[in-house]
Amino acid sequence: MFTGQGAQRVGMGSDVDEAAKSKAVWDCACDISGFDVRRMCWKGPMGKLSETRYQQVAVTAVNLASYYALKASRLLPEDSVFIGHSVGEYSALHASGALDLEQTFKAVNARAIGMQTQAEQTKGAMYAVKGGSIVQVNDVIDAMGLHGQVVIANDNSPLQVVIAGNSGIVKQVGAELSGRRLPTVRLAVNGAWHSPLMAGMLPEYGSLLRSLDIRMPSSQILMNRSAQEPLSPQEIRDNLTYHVVETVRWRETVEKLLQRNKARFLEVGPRKVLCALVSDCGSLGSQAQTTHCSQMLRSLPSHLPAPRLQEAPAC
Repeated sequence: MFTGQGAQRVGMGSDVDEAAKSKAVWDCACDISGFDVRRMCWKGPMGKLSETRYQQVAVTAVNLASYYALKASRLLPEDSVFIGHSVGEYSALHASGALDLEQTFKAVNARAIGMQTQAEQTKGAMYAVKGGSIVQVNDVIDAMGLHGQVVIANDNSPLQVVIAGNSGIVKQVGAELSGRRLPTVRLAVNGAWHSPLMAGMLPEYGSLLRSLDIRMPSSQILMNRSAQEPLSPQEIRDNLTYHVVETVRWRETVEKLLQRNKARFLEVGPRKVLCALVSDCGSLGSQAQTTHCSQMLRSLPSHLPAPRLQEAPAC
C-alpha cells in the first residue's frame, strides 16, 4: 500500500538512490515536473516540500524508488494486491502495470498543479475526526444543514474520517463535532481535497488523462473511489478524474482485503502513516501484520542490481 500526501519529510528517498539503482524514477520525476525532485526530497526546505505542487510528485518518486528497491531484492510476493491512499493510488497503478513511469508522473504533476491552483482560488480546509465513524459524522453534518457543503473527504478507518469544505464552514462542523466528544484536528494542507471545491480542475485534468495510454492492470489493484477492482481502462480514467472531488474509500478497501484473508500489509512511502489505519479496522485489522518498507530497506545490500528496463523504464 502506497502512502499519499502528508507523509513528506526532509531526507526522504536518500536511502533508495544508488543502493536501489532507482535513477530512472528520479530522472523521470525531474524531467516531467521541471524541478529538482531529488534535491527537494533530500535537502528541503520543508516549507517548499509541503506545498501540494511539489509534495505529490516528491512522495510519488519516493514511493516508486522504494518499490523498485524492494522488487529488485525479491521481497514482494507475486500475488500482491496494490492499493494507494489518494495520490498514492498513482504509485499503485504503476506497480500494477496500468501506467508506465512517464504517464504516472505526467498524471501526478498535472494533478498537483490543478489541486494547488484550486486551493488558492477556493480557500478550503480539512479536519481529521478521531473516534467517529462516517455515519456519525455525516449525521452531524446533516443536522447542521450543511450536506454537500462539508463532505467526507477520507473514510480512513472505523475510528478516523476526514472532512473538507470551505474553511469557515468546515471549522464550524469541527467545533460541533468536538463538542460531541469527537476530537478534531485541522490538517496542515492548504485546500479541501476530495471535495466539490476541486471541481474547477476537472475539465483540464480529464483531458490530460484521456491523452494517456492506460492499460488493464496485470496485477490486482483496488481503487479509492470505488473500493473495487477496475473493469476497464476507461473505468480507471474515470476513477482518477473524479477522485479529486469524491471520497477516498480507504476503510472499505482495507476491510475488503481483510475479508479476502489478506493479512499482511506492507506500507511503501516516506513515513509510517497507513499501518495504523489497518490496525483500526476491527479484530481482523488488529491481527493483521503491518510493516513499513523502511524496516525492510535497512537490511538490503548496497550493491543490488538495477531493475530491468521493462520494470523501471527511463523516460
